[in-house]
Amino acid sequence: MNEVLEVIGLQMSFVPFAADFSGLVKDNELPLFISEVRQRVRIIVDKDGTEASAVTMVTQSSSSVSMEEPKEPLILTFNSPYIYVMYERITCIPLFIGLVDNPM
Repeated sequence: MNEVLEVIGLQMSFVPFAADFSGLVKDNELPLFISEVRQRVRIIVDKDGTEASAVTMVTQSSSSVSMEEPKEPLILTFNSPYIYVMYERITCIPLFIGLVDNPM
């Protein structure tokens, strides 16, 4: 998907030291750029209806080598049921709502 995103105007996001993701990192962290974007989509349409799912992966890299000690990883544990919602940020209209009722 890198080429598609560059064509629609996101060229600078893929260029080290030119991409501006300053809102995502602290001042003392290395500048980031997007190194890869992948997307998978699955749509099933049959007599019972439509089922759709999608996943997008964005890989960001830092623009130089850090001399800092690595930080402890953030560990998320999903061990109880939860609902998730993907929504359009400006209108807050839900695009997809899901339920994970048995995450174990």
